[in-house]
Amino acid sequence: MYQIGSSCHAEADWTPWSRQLEVPAFSAGLQFGVSVFEGMQAHVSSAKGDYRIQFLDDHYARLTASSATVGIKIPTQPHFEAGVTAVVEDLLAARYDREDWSNTRIYIRGLSFSGSEDIFPRAHYPFLCNLFAVTVPLPQAPASLHLISDPSFIRAVPYSRIGAAKSAVNYTRIVELERDQPNSPQQQRLWLSPEQDRTVEELDTMGFGFVLDDGSLHTAPATASKLPSVTIKRLRARLAEMGHPVAETALPYEQLHRDLDSGRIVGLFGASTGKGLGIARQLTRAQQHSDLDFPPDVETLLWQAYRSMMET
Repeated sequence: MYQIGSSCHAEADWTPWSRQLEVPAFSAGLQFGVSVFEGMQAHVSSAKGDYRIQFLDDHYARLTASSATVGIKIPTQPHFEAGVTAVVEDLLAARYDREDWSNTRIYIRGLSFSGSEDIFPRAHYPFLCNLFAVTVPLPQAPASLHLISDPSFIRAVPYSRIGAAKSAVNYTRIVELERDQPNSPQQQRLWLSPEQDRTVEELDTMGFGFVLDDGSLHTAPATASKLPSVTIKRLRARLAEMGHPVAETALPYEQLHRDLDSGRIVGLFGASTGKGLGIARQLTRAQQHSDLDFPPDVETLLWQAYRSMMET
């Protein structure tokens, strides 16, 4: 695994992350710790290292929405894209000794802080943004997921839009749970909406979807308390192009378990930039473990749509 990164204070050149980044002691970002982040990827499309950045417009739009929600500034899209391109090309150049780039992708994480402006009435720069990249294997099959269900898994605050921001504050609950009882990479919690009628909104790090016994595909609808999934959005579009439209359907928590018991729901799945496509094979609720089946033909369809989406 190789990592590389760069940082930017303003609309200026991105500098390698190996250089020491000097942040003023009274900077807003350091003092208040407000940040948003975005995960994206580049696919290496040839053995010699040709690449394409996936869905950058979608990811920048989500980063913009996150930054507006928490009230911080980020680079303009052309400047952000220049930074993403630079960090990918720096990583490729640093790995010049690699003979074959096939079956490789580059995961990119952009992290924007509340700024390096001073908390006193003196400003230095409009924002502080870092980009990091790491090589990871290209998925060769859907991941097998173990879902953990508990009615206490509520991440967002009621009547607040903060849940729709990809911000560190929305992952504090996960960090707390991981500290007390770490999960394996395959384990994903089912996170619920904050309303009284709690619906399943997403997994730990993946968008959420399910399959009914009539073969129809469904994903959680967009809400003010849930981060919109770029991968789910693109997957829905590709499935529609293939003649398999996907409905946006709210799924109450208790109904999920009733429908699993009755056989009305025949499959659960997740999708994300980092983990790709995941098929639920196990479910744990109230310390009771059960194996889950998934329709083989639907799994094949989802995988075909996912691979096709990623290759174009």
